[in-house]
Amino acid sequence: MSITPRPQVKTAEDFINGAPDAGRAPAPVAPPAAPAAAPTAAPAAPAALVPKGGRKKLISLTMDPNILAALDAKATALGLSRAGAFALAVSRFIAAEDREANR
Repeated sequence: MSITPRPQVKTAEDFINGAPDAGRAPAPVAPPAAPAAAPTAAPAAPAALVPKGGRKKLISLTMDPNILAALDAKATALGLSRAGAFALAVSRFIAAEDREANR
């Protein structure tokens, strides 16, 4: 069994294009819809939730550097990693949207 060296990334562009989600077109953003009447039934739960403890997905995203710095500072103050802070923020966002939808 031989040991092979890691392939060298030559430029930042090569590094970025080597990301797991590189080359995928961003999802189109729909314009905001006009306010609708209150729903009569609670929205259905997502069909394919990953079981707790399932594999996490690697994502890459771009963000305003000032927001990222503020996130890092808050995460550090709370003893969280950046990934933990994102996960907490997203879970709070989903819970808030669910509460708003059930009003």
